[in-house]
Amino acid sequence: GLASQFARLYHCFRHWKTVSVNVQKLNQRNVAMSSAVGNSSRSIDLSRLAEPFEESDIEWRVVNTGIGSDSKPYCLVVAYCTNRAIQRRLDDVCGPGNWKNEAMTVHELRTGPIAMQVGISIRIGDEWVTKWDVSETTQIEPAKGGFSGAMKRAGAQWGIGRYLYQLEE
Repeated sequence: GLASQFARLYHCFRHWKTVSVNVQKLNQRNVAMSSAVGNSSRSIDLSRLAEPFEESDIEWRVVNTGIGSDSKPYCLVVAYCTNRAIQRRLDDVCGPGNWKNEAMTVHELRTGPIAMQVGISIRIGDEWVTKWDVSETTQIEPAKGGFSGAMKRAGAQWGIGRYLYQLEE
């Protein structure tokens, strides 16, 4: 049906783009990361967390398809940043030794899904500041998917990828 056509279209769109790896950029990032490990005395510019991501760090998910009131098919997609992009952003801005994440499972009081709660902590001066968020487990790899979703949402608490929620339809 129409939903399977949109799913095929989405699959083609998602894999259409070829992601090229810029080796020089990766080497620069690795040098910066290795020099920042354990350096808790340096100043961290937290506003850099909210900078837009490169196109290769953004993925798209179909959330709704159908036939509109004008009898034309529609497909609504949402953009999101990957969990690895969030980790790289935290490494680049804070330094690998100046952020950490923690996960907990949240058991619902009612029968239903178990959620994952993730906190991202950033060392600011001599203190760790943590911001938390939750996500339900997913159908494929429930724990990993739930952790990844909660990590993305906790990242948004720090401003990471928050601009993606404001994209126009």
